[in-house]
Amino acid sequence: MEAIQGLTPAQAKFKPAANRWSVLECAEHLTQAEQLLFADVQDALQGPIGKKSRVSDASVLDVWGTRKQKAQSSGDYDPIGRWPDLGAVLNEFNRRRDITIEFVTNTKEDLRGRTCCGGMDLYQQLLGISAHTLRHVEQMSEVKADPGFPKS
Repeated sequence: MEAIQGLTPAQAKFKPAANRWSVLECAEHLTQAEQLLFADVQDALQGPIGKKSRVSDASVLDVWGTRKQKAQSSGDYDPIGRWPDLGAVLNEFNRRRDITIEFVTNTKEDLRGRTCCGGMDLYQQLLGISAHTLRHVEQMSEVKADPGFPKS
């Protein structure tokens, strides 16, 4: 919320380059990712218990939560203008994040004994969802620091 608070429509839509995302596009991507990455957790709950993660929690946080390693989004994760403005995106993001939080708060499932998504356990997938937000907040800060970023 802090990363997008007070931005004008022009600021929200500003792209530092044709191949870079605007703040609005970053927010849309995060909103899509919240639902899609959580769906991976829900799907994996139907799988067998007994698999262990092949990665550490720290590496999940480092890879997903920083911009040290470049990553390319694709498909349903890509921004395509699903919401008209930051307010609409934020409302939908909060709705989707509330579903994730409610699951994390109330689940009795074994999140360490099932894997998904490249061998991470479900706990790590949930860590990745939250860390992924930090990655794109950092990206939004880069956009806002660009010399061409509109003053208003």
